Amino acid sequence: MIATLLVSLLVIAQPVGYTGGQLLRDCALSIRQDEGTVLNSEQGNRSISCAAFVSGMLDGWGLGDYRVGGKEVLCPPKEGIETGQAIRITRSANMR
Repeated sequence: MIATLLVSLLVIAQPVGYTGGQLLRDCALSIRQDEGTVLNSEQGNRSISCAAFVSGMLDGWGLGDYRVGGKEVLCPPKEGIETGQAIRITRSANMR
């Protein structure tokens, strides 16, 4: 449920000029970097763009109210989700 909602929110909340496809490509670079691949400066900047976007989404979740009509519609883990974990959820949800 979290993966589906995360991907939905990411697609809806795209800033002008940054598409869902670009986000997924940038997040793939972020995962590669996390796994030890050395990126060039352009790739590094794109990796940072993904991490900044996903981090902002997580911050919004932290401030949000997940109720519609009094019913809870999103149940993030109480301990939260780390940015790297959210990036991997975003990528894996798109690959299904």
